[in-house]
Amino acid sequence: MIGRRSPRATAFDSAARAASNTEQPTGADGARCLADQSAGPYDSRDYGDLGELLDAGSLWLPLAAGPALHFSMDQASQAVLAAVYMHGESAMQLQAYAAPKSGILWDKVRLDLRTAIANSGGNSVDAEGEFGTELQANVPVGQGAQVQLAPQRFVGVDGNRWLLKATITGTAAQDITAAAPLFEILRRVVVNRGNAPYPPRELLPLHLPQQAPGHLSGGSASC
Repeated sequence: MIGRRSPRATAFDSAARAASNTEQPTGADGARCLADQSAGPYDSRDYGDLGELLDAGSLWLPLAAGPALHFSMDQASQAVLAAVYMHGESAMQLQAYAAPKSGILWDKVRLDLRTAIANSGGNSVDAEGEFGTELQANVPVGQGAQVQLAPQRFVGVDGNRWLLKATITGTAAQDITAAAPLFEILRRVVVNRGNAPYPPRELLPLHLPQQAPGHLSGGSASC
């Protein structure tokens, strides 16, 4: 199932998208590696044909039994902002960003996310996960007296001139079993960076896939 979904912009997404033209170092331990192409997420140049994946521009996306695929869109421009897999009470938002030719971007993005979350009244901590160092956070959601902390997980995978960021919300943010089907999808995602020049941290273009137009749901998206 594929559908459209309204994006919910937060300070944390803004921090991750903030423009930066400075190439970033590899981080304090210097031990991070680029995406292991023996296991996904993959780079399209190493992957081969699209096969049964859906072409959404910078992301080639798998369909799986259970999780439903949606797209967050900007109401004014109708630009696709993210791919979102929904499964039960969990969701995984996927976005690919341009990265510098040298250096690792996820370390810097993760630090900026931690700062933004702390400034908004939340808290976060680095933790080792299936895809390397991830950020496990409690993020303020709601407005006024209804604000409460909600768990989120931010997973980053550095590739060849790209960064794939997965934001996990709902039950899967705390439950390993609930996260398993979403992470299985993440391992099958292919990033199609292309050769066009983009400044580091710029969101790589997405579009609605054309392979399955009959499965697209109607309705407009709102910010």
